[in-house]
Amino acid sequence: MSKKNDYEYLVEDDISRQIQEFKDKFKDRTSNPKDFMTIGELESMYAELMNSTKDSYEKLMRSLMDNLDESAIIAEKKTNTAGKASVSSPTGEQKGQS
Repeated sequence: MSKKNDYEYLVEDDISRQIQEFKDKFKDRTSNPKDFMTIGELESMYAELMNSTKDSYEKLMRSLMDNLDESAIIAEKKTNTAGKASVSSPTGEQKGQS
């Protein structure tokens, strides 16, 4: 398992911040019966949260993929591919030979 890089922590903090801001705004806009939010405002807040966290999750995925060490996967794939090349086909012919 790889260690988190600083960027991943920043993205996770950003997502947590966005969620907390949504909760705070929701609480604020629903605590006063005289100034209660409309359904349209709630939908707008929700859409804004979804879009902003979507961007953050995409940044997180890009960071994870950019920092992925593929060397072990590539080596395993090469080993498996090389082993399959010498396996007989169902007709008895050797695969990988001309």
